[in-house]
Amino acid sequence: MSFHRPWLSGILLSVFVFPASFASTEDGKLSAGEPLTREELEAFLDVGWTRGPESLASSEKRYREFLEQAKGGPAVDYAFALIQLRQLKFTDAEKLLSRVIEQDPKNQQARRLQIWLAISRRDFDAALERMLQLVKGFPVANAVNNQPKEAEEREYQNDLLKFLGRGIGFMEGPGSVHIKEVIVEDYCEKMVMHLGPERSEVFERARQDALARYVESKDQQDRTRESAKAEEEQDKEERLRDLGEQRESIGRQSEALKQASEKLQAAVKAKLDEIARKDQPLATRYAQLDAQGTAIGGQIRGLNTEIAGLEDQLSREKNPNNRAQIETLINVRLGQLARLENDFAAVARQAAGIAAQRQQLQQQAAGIQADAANELERKSKAFESLQKKLRSNESQEQRLKKSNPKGETTEVKAKGSVLSAFSTYEPLALEREKQRLLETIADAP
Repeated sequence: MSFHRPWLSGILLSVFVFPASFASTEDGKLSAGEPLTREELEAFLDVGWTRGPESLASSEKRYREFLEQAKGGPAVDYAFALIQLRQLKFTDAEKLLSRVIEQDPKNQQARRLQIWLAISRRDFDAALERMLQLVKGFPVANAVNNQPKEAEEREYQNDLLKFLGRGIGFMEGPGSVHIKEVIVEDYCEKMVMHLGPERSEVFERARQDALARYVESKDQQDRTRESAKAEEEQDKEERLRDLGEQRESIGRQSEALKQASEKLQAAVKAKLDEIARKDQPLATRYAQLDAQGTAIGGQIRGLNTEIAGLEDQLSREKNPNNRAQIETLINVRLGQLARLENDFAAVARQAAGIAAQRQQLQQQAAGIQADAANELERKSKAFESLQKKLRSNESQEQRLKKSNPKGETTEVKAKGSVLSAFSTYEPLALEREKQRLLETIADAP
């Protein structure tokens, strides 16, 4: 089969064999057994290009089939690496890229993707070493017949130089917290020495562009952060003011409840005092009637005893005259007893009436006390609720006063994530790599 771009020594495709089973020709092409057609390779890529577990599983199955058939060589490994990158399986893609480079050390595209992965995961030491090795694979600057002749070839070489420049610029910008500046400078000098003036200019321009983009984006992020910080400061002041107003409102409500409780207690006391005042003469009169009733009751008991004695004497007396005298005396005593019993009944009625009045007053007092107790309990609960709010208010106020607005909003964090991602400066152009790979394979005859 033929290759459309022999200068793309990294994407030289042949049948899959282990390194010892193929060799590079003078023009950089790989020769081996059964070739892989462009249609086969394109179908393989299409199988795994849609993101998802099903597509990945189908592409893995097809890849194993290629291996079992010893078909495709480093092209299949590189294609499957692109699929793994498409599926965000960076670790698996790294292994496949290493396999491609092991089979074809001059494969610039595989090296480029390896460098991209290393920079993206902040493995700058490995990235710098790989960048230097990639540069060393360039023809020596100003050497005869070693400069790119075709416009397409020159464009491709410039693209690699820009990639390397952006990689260095990224390490000097957002990546500077992860690696010492002197290390980056040392590798940068080594690369520039090998590249020569013309290529170094392309490299340096891309490096400066990346740094400028970082500085501009960092300034935007800082401005956004400062703006967010100012808003947070304003929100803090407003919140503290609101909390202060709430605290004053709680204080007023608490004082109002306290005064209302004291007023209620005073009113209850006044009502109970009035009831006690009304009850006092009734209690005095009831005591008088009780004493009077007790005295009358004593007289009634005395007369009953006397009458019983006279009746017993009458039953033993035989003398008619004596019997007549005893009967007369009994009748007198019975008359006295009747009057006393009437008096006792009258006293008892008065006492019962007074007792009823006193009981009514006692019921009024009990009702007043019960209502007051319920109202005081309600006010007490309301007061406790206010005190709980007050404690929460004070706790929030203390936290707010100690807080230090930083402006780290979601927008600022999002800008920071974009700023610190290598893909912001060098997107992973998988569609481009896919097309480049397919263009290196001739159409089936």
